[in-house]
Amino acid sequence: MLGFISHYGMTIAMSAVIWLPLILFVTLATPKYLLERYFKEPHFNRGELIAFDSFPIFFMRTALFCRLYLTPKAVKGRKLYGFVEDSPKWYKISVLTVYLGFVLHSLIVFALAGIVILHAD
Repeated sequence: MLGFISHYGMTIAMSAVIWLPLILFVTLATPKYLLERYFKEPHFNRGELIAFDSFPIFFMRTALFCRLYLTPKAVKGRKLYGFVEDSPKWYKISVLTVYLGFVLHSLIVFALAGIVILHAD
């Protein structure tokens, strides 16, 4: 069992090596005009503006923007009407690709870990 834990830990570490640079790239590549137009009050409160503008919490800002593409309710909740339409196509595709790839990869890793745990004696 201890061997499994070390292999699983290595898998998670390798996942971080793969996905963190991609998420960092997408976060840093967020078009400036989107941030200037939508990353301000009243869409975000003052605490969120401070927190989501600094490392490492700025990954949450990217996740929130990704959520705007995936769920129309999020647009209404934050009153970010026009965000999806104003986003360049390359940004939308890159955010969704990295987000969905990360989620799919995580599901596969956790499913495989569950299978290994169930069959470990």
